[in-house]
Amino acid sequence: MIGIITQNNTVFSCLRNILTDYQAQKWTQDTLYDAVLLVAPLPASMPHLTTPIITLGLTYPNESLHITTPILADTLRQRIDTFLKQNQKRPTFENRFFLFQGRTRSLQDKETGNIIQLTEKENALLCCLATASPETLSKDKLLTLVWNYHPETETHTLESHVYALRQKIGPKADFLIQNTPSGYYLITN
Repeated sequence: MIGIITQNNTVFSCLRNILTDYQAQKWTQDTLYDAVLLVAPLPASMPHLTTPIITLGLTYPNESLHITTPILADTLRQRIDTFLKQNQKRPTFENRFFLFQGRTRSLQDKETGNIIQLTEKENALLCCLATASPETLSKDKLLTLVWNYHPETETHTLESHVYALRQKIGPKADFLIQNTPSGYYLITN
C-alpha cells in the first residue's frame, strides 16, 4: 500500500488511478504503508516519517527514491514497482515476544499488539541481525554493514543506537537483542 502526500486533489486522483495496483490512498498517520509518495513538501506539523519515501519532482532529506518529472505513467509504475520489490526483500524476524518487519520498519510486541516504528538505522541494525540470526555479528561487522564505517573504527555509535532501541522497546528489550563480548544477536525463542 502506498500513501500519497499532496495538496492538490487533481494530482492525487491521477496518481491513485496510475497506482491502482498498489492500493494508493491519501496518507494518514494511523496507517502502515509500504512506501509514501511525496508530491508536496511536508507540513511542519507532520511527524517524522519512518516509511520508505519516494519523492516525485522534489527532494526530501530522507528520501529512499527520487523520481524526476515529467514522467510517463508506465515509467512511474515501473520505477515504483522495482523499488517496492527491492524493499520487500528486507527480512522479517519473529520470536515468541516480537515480530520484526524490515520492510515496514516496525517491531510489534505480540503480547500487547503495540507497534514500534523504527528509525532507518534501527531498522538496518535489526535487518542485519535478522539476516544473520541465530548467529552473532561482531561490532566491526555491524558498523560496516549499517554505518559503512571502516573496520576497527573507534566509536560508540553502535552501543548508542542499541541503547536507544532498548529504551524504545522497554522492559522486554532483553527478549529481542542481546550482546556478548563477541557481538550482538537476536533472541530466537
